[in-house]
Amino acid sequence: MDELQILKTSQEWYSEYEDIEIIDPLGWLMENLDFSFNEELISKEEFEKRLNNSIIFQFSDENTVLKKASKKYGTFKQLMTTQEELSELIRAISRYLAERDVDETEIIDEIADSVIMIEQVVYMFGLKDRVRERIKYKLKRVEKKIELEENDQIFNF
Repeated sequence: MDELQILKTSQEWYSEYEDIEIIDPLGWLMENLDFSFNEELISKEEFEKRLNNSIIFQFSDENTVLKKASKKYGTFKQLMTTQEELSELIRAISRYLAERDVDETEIIDEIADSVIMIEQVVYMFGLKDRVRERIKYKLKRVEKKIELEENDQIFNF
């Protein structure tokens, strides 16, 4: 006898996975993403299959390290370190713009250090959801600007 299969929307299944962020939902029907993610009822097995076909970011290991660093160094020290890492990234980008012959490994390392510290700040202040929403908003704004520019509706003087 078959077990009764539980069906939920992808959004409902997703809420059970606190340690992941879906970066690009390639496993879902892109033509109607809102419906396929928020309304279509699917099994947990189907959700995980779609998740495996998508680009995701796994938070669990990072959160453990972020929690340890926050506890060990404290908010003030971590904010100072964030400033330091961001200024090192600015210097690396400035060198690249000035010289064009800079090893890209330096920029990659400074980006990694900066992202780690930004994630640390987001974690310490509990801002993950709010920052995620602002990123979505700002990316939509950039997309709209690009569309307007492509349609020659913005004139740069």
